[in-house]
Amino acid sequence: MLFKQDKKANTKYADIACWVTFTFWGIILIINSLSEILTKKPLIKHSLTILLFGLFLFFLVEFSLRFYKRKVKN
Repeated sequence: MLFKQDKKANTKYADIACWVTFTFWGIILIINSLSEILTKKPLIKHSLTILLFGLFLFFLVEFSLRFYKRKVKN
């Protein structure tokens, strides 16, 4: 069962992390495009860098929310 449902997964935290990540990507892409328009050079040259920052942010936010839940629970 490769795609078996995880009973412990909290989709609320994953949803929050998704919104934070997509907001981050949107802001970074707007800043990057404005920088390219104004200075003729993008602020961040590689799209992979933006993607990896967003992925790191997703896991960081989800971990932080789980950690905060455990702290509040105890």
